[in-house]
Parts: sequence; C-alpha cells; structure tokens
Amino acid sequence: MPWKQITLGNVSITRVWEYFGSVEMTSDMFFPESSKEVWESGSGWLVPHFLDSGTNIVNSANQTWLLRSEDKTILVDTGVGNHKERPYAPVWSRLETDFLANLARAGVQPEDVDIVINTHLHIDHVGWNTYLDGQTWVPTVPNATYLMPKADLDGQLGATHAVELPFVFDLADRPELNGPAALLGPEQAPADLAARVHATWIRFARTGDPGWDPYDTDRRAIMRIDAEWSQTDDPRSKERQAWN
Repeated sequence: MPWKQITLGNVSITRVWEYFGSVEMTSDMFFPESSKEVWESGSGWLVPHFLDSGTNIVNSANQTWLLRSEDKTILVDTGVGNHKERPYAPVWSRLETDFLANLARAGVQPEDVDIVINTHLHIDHVGWNTYLDGQTWVPTVPNATYLMPKADLDGQLGATHAVELPFVFDLADRPELNGPAALLGPEQAPADLAARVHATWIRFARTGDPGWDPYDTDRRAIMRIDAEWSQTDDPRSKERQAWN
C-alpha cells in the first residue's frame, strides 16, 4: 500500500511509500556493531517482514512520513531517491520508484511542502531532497525549509567533498570561506594546516610521494589530517566491509 494515514490530536500522519525489499545484506553486515542476541530478542516482530530467519537477510521499508499540522505540510525523511548512484549500497542504486506519484495520491505536490525534516543524513533518508531534471539535480520540494540535526553536520561528516580545496590552494584564511554558513564552518582552522596541506600536494605532484605509506588493499593505510596528523590502517573497517 503506497500510503496509510493516522491522526494524532490535530496532526495527520500519512505514510508515503517508496520501496520495500531486501537490502541484500545479513544483519551483522547491515549493522556491524549489533549482536546476534539483539536480533534474536526482536525476532518476534522482525520475522518474517524485516528479517529472513533462514538466510538472516534484512528487509527494509523506505518511506516518508507526511505530516499536516495547522497550516504546515511537513515531510519527515525523504527516502533513497531515483536515478542516484549508490556504489556502497547497490540495491538502492539508480532506483525508479513511484514516490512522487504516491505523494500526489496522498494529496500533496512537491511545491506544497513547507518543511523537510531529515532525522539523520544516511542515504536512505535524504534521497528525495533532490531529483534529476534532465541532466541537472534540482530540489524536489523547492519551497521548503530543511531541518537537519546539528550533530550530523557539526564536523561529523569528516572531509566532505570539496572541503579540502581551500587547504590544497592555501586559501583557508579567506573570510568568505569561514563562518556559520560557510564551507569551512564557524571555527578557524589551525594556522599552519593550509600551508602544510598545500606543501603536501605540491610534493605529491612533483615526486608521487605524499609523505606517508602508499595505499594498498592489505593495510589500507591513510593519513588522518587534522591539527595533528597521524597515519592509521583501515579506519572504520567494519563500516567499509559492510558496504563492500
């Protein structure tokens, strides 16, 4: 069923269906830190819909919660999305679901949405924040205010795409790159960090040696770049293995 509605007080809550099916991973792969005992204790409600007791493969329900409260239309989480490359979760890669049609069946067009709440920023909770219009990714709900947990954005994403560029080109002290809404955030980076990163890139371009051990699939050595630099082998190993 693409949608189901309940009412709590003066708030209506509608489930807008996107996808239900196997994630093609066992429970210990999907949640590497979870114990067998935890899954067994929940088997009464997990089996058979969310866990196959024979194969231990997990099923997931990807959906959005549509809330109507007073004069506001709110979406809570936005699923996986269509046409998106998900190399670490191939079962969700380049989906073609009827999500927008299901949203319309629930009586809402994307431009009607006032607020989008992303409870956290995993790929299966933010996918419909954008959609592919021709060759361009554009906001799915163009008039909405987006609310996201501070913890997910307060340094927890690590070195996100393009954040290294001001350091590579030794421009991290530029005022427009620093501030609450700027690329590098409100806190000033260590004074010598940009100069050191810049010098490392120049060294690598000239010699092919960045100054730490080469990466290979045995050790998976990487350099953790921060106020203090430290080389480490295969960080977040269990998470990497879960998505392989």
